[in-house]
Amino acid sequence: MTEKGHLSLKPIRFTSIEYFGEIGSDQLNTDYILSKLITQNILYSAYHQPKTIPEIADLLAIDPSIVEEEVVFLEANGFMNKISTDKYQTTMFITDISDEVSEVLHQIYSEYAKKICDVYIPFVQKNGADIIADKIYTPENDSNFFMWSFIMFACDKKFSYPSLEEELKKYQTIRSNGEPNIAFTSLIKENNLSYYREKYYTNGSIEHYYTLSEVWPVRVFVYNTCYDDRQHGWGRSVSVDPAYLYHFMAGKLNDKTKYSDIIEGLYKKGYLVSKNGSDYVNTVIISMTPDELNDILPPIPNQLLILKEDLDEKVYNLVKNLHPKQVAEQTDLLYKCFISKNEIIARVLEQLLLNGDLKPITDIQKKTVNMIMFSPTHP
Repeated sequence: MTEKGHLSLKPIRFTSIEYFGEIGSDQLNTDYILSKLITQNILYSAYHQPKTIPEIADLLAIDPSIVEEEVVFLEANGFMNKISTDKYQTTMFITDISDEVSEVLHQIYSEYAKKICDVYIPFVQKNGADIIADKIYTPENDSNFFMWSFIMFACDKKFSYPSLEEELKKYQTIRSNGEPNIAFTSLIKENNLSYYREKYYTNGSIEHYYTLSEVWPVRVFVYNTCYDDRQHGWGRSVSVDPAYLYHFMAGKLNDKTKYSDIIEGLYKKGYLVSKNGSDYVNTVIISMTPDELNDILPPIPNQLLILKEDLDEKVYNLVKNLHPKQVAEQTDLLYKCFISKNEIIARVLEQLLLNGDLKPITDIQKKTVNMIMFSPTHP
């Protein structure tokens, strides 16, 4: 039996909330609510077992009316379900992994990342960039900066499994804004790990498209890792900022008085850079569609696909008993489609830096690294 007031004495805290699926324009407000310590502990208290509002209030040692107000919001937005007349259960995916399991997972992910760097990445570096050299804009012609983004795109696309992702969609929750997704997170806690776990936290990739060009829709791909330095809330702003950047490149923001706020924002966020008396666009731009680029990327070698099957089985056996029955069916799919992939890709970057295949980037490059804008218009 859980001790009364347990979570008030030793509250838990989430890492960032991640989503598989669509996110709406009002997601910033939801993220703010979910960032509150009280909200996170309410969600965690009813994750493994359904709880009544008084039971949650006892665990948190707070007034039931406060819990009720939070639960109303969480239920309305699909983060909790009312499963009886008075009990609620959390529906989002919360991972709480022991140090022992974390060490084993770290070893599995790191070994596979090394294999990817040895077997697959050389093909991406050698074949891909040469084929599309005439379609690439890279800030200051920095090939290293380009390769950061190019490799991330290749890994994100080629290590995806569309059929499994399609199957995972049936577990998505329709949020109050109408957007379907699965929300998941893990716990921040003290540990005695042999490695720095936060180094591998990532929100994965975000993609947006904008009907700005008559040729084909402008699209943007962004992959978030510990190596970038994007402003807080970048996931929301990326839905509009690349559109402003496109208009800037197309000469539609020439009235600097009228569009001063927009242009100032592009400089502040690193999309535009002033250096030595001149300005330049600070993101990789490719005059192809994402599908066209994906089609010319080298496929995953069979030996990596075989190893992936072994990895999936090992990971699932480690994590299958860590989650309650309401998310049991999606556990395997989430790790195969999203969690394991992001853990591995973060370690691929680390290994490439250790190998010297990628070099450290500058502070201004950290604002737009691992981002590709697919646009028929170049600077």
